[in-house]
Amino acid sequence: MLVNKNLDNVDIYSDCGKLVAEKVPVKGLSPLHNQAIAKMLYEIRRTVVINLEKVERSLRTGELGGEFCKMPHYAIPNITVVERSEKIKDRVESFVRTRRDDDTRVELFDKGKRLLIQVPKNVVDVSADFAVAALLGGSATVQALVDEFDISPLNAQACSTAIFGRYPSTIDLKGGAISSPLGVPLRLEHLGYGWRTVSSNVVVSLANRNAMKSAALSGCFELGYLVNAGNLVGRYERLYLLGFAYECLNANNIVYDTVLKMGKDGTTGKVLCEVLEKALNEGVIRVKETLPSGFKVFAPVDLELWNAYAASGMLAATMVNCGAARCAHSVSSIIINYNELLSNESALPDVEFGRAAGTGLLLDFLTHALYGGGEVGLMSGNHPNLKTTKLFAMPCVCAATALDAGTLTYPPEKMTAIFSQIFKNVKEFQDPIKCIAESALSAQIGDE
Repeated sequence: MLVNKNLDNVDIYSDCGKLVAEKVPVKGLSPLHNQAIAKMLYEIRRTVVINLEKVERSLRTGELGGEFCKMPHYAIPNITVVERSEKIKDRVESFVRTRRDDDTRVELFDKGKRLLIQVPKNVVDVSADFAVAALLGGSATVQALVDEFDISPLNAQACSTAIFGRYPSTIDLKGGAISSPLGVPLRLEHLGYGWRTVSSNVVVSLANRNAMKSAALSGCFELGYLVNAGNLVGRYERLYLLGFAYECLNANNIVYDTVLKMGKDGTTGKVLCEVLEKALNEGVIRVKETLPSGFKVFAPVDLELWNAYAASGMLAATMVNCGAARCAHSVSSIIINYNELLSNESALPDVEFGRAAGTGLLLDFLTHALYGGGEVGLMSGNHPNLKTTKLFAMPCVCAATALDAGTLTYPPEKMTAIFSQIFKNVKEFQDPIKCIAESALSAQIGDE
């Protein structure tokens, strides 16, 4: 039987449990219809940061492309990049801007030590991939340095290496001075994975360490990936849009209510029981049969909606456990145990039908066992740890990172704090839940 997706409506609540919007059409939450999500994706895609302080240090010492790559004959000992950053900024803007009234943005941060470059829309529109901001911004900065300091052709190569690092000798910009919220296309795990390169630290910085807003922003990038990879289509569209609404946007206040109720003495098992009770009372699941032992076997009445409820519980369990510990590292164990308990306790399908549990297992193994080389804040959906499940695991990782209180070696404040400064005036990043809900209400959705 075909489901009319236009009949799905939810009430969206804020991260404080207050009603934001009623009867929000779930299909309006798709990036294809939601202007708030589309704007966030656009702003991220066109943004790059050049570390001018690092460029200056590299050129002065001749250490180009990272440590152990010292070439003193390329050094320019007296170059003053930070001191003349204003003039460099003006030159870069003149190169990047395509017309007087476009939306190019070039600004200095941290007392001239960092240069923000946001390329204009017409450049993004004609680009084949998301590397254009880094390549255009980096090339413009190289030329600005050469012109500002009248650098010879020989040393101009050093300027390029100081900014781009070892690329193209390496597939990424190793040792360079370019920072981007998106990763390098050549490092994608699979086709279409571009939006999954946004790390947990970047998301948490954008959300100013708010756990529920971090989950919402993470869900936006995952939805962008689903569109890009051809997954948000046909019978799968409703599955993922409902999951996004309930897990990431606190639809019907399930996440907030559950965390509030379980905040004092809750456990993963208690969170699961709370979600099962909600789903049973609201007709999302039913008792299929009761075995002689008294064990009740449940069955979903609405499979996609049940998956959304289960995903909400997984995020709530993450917030309860990581919030109590003030530590992000247990998120992999929570994902595993929540889904194992769910399937064993109820016989219902767990989140995304086993994919979330598998993701938790690999994440646990590669962060805590043999490998141990991945920290939660550095994770992204493009990492082998998290590529298995689509949409549902990454919001939990981001919420856990937001709740961490200093156990991370590479926290958001150390790695990606610049992005919270860059987007502090963009309302969609500051209050994503409200903006997405309001945009969904005004979305133009045609009849099926």
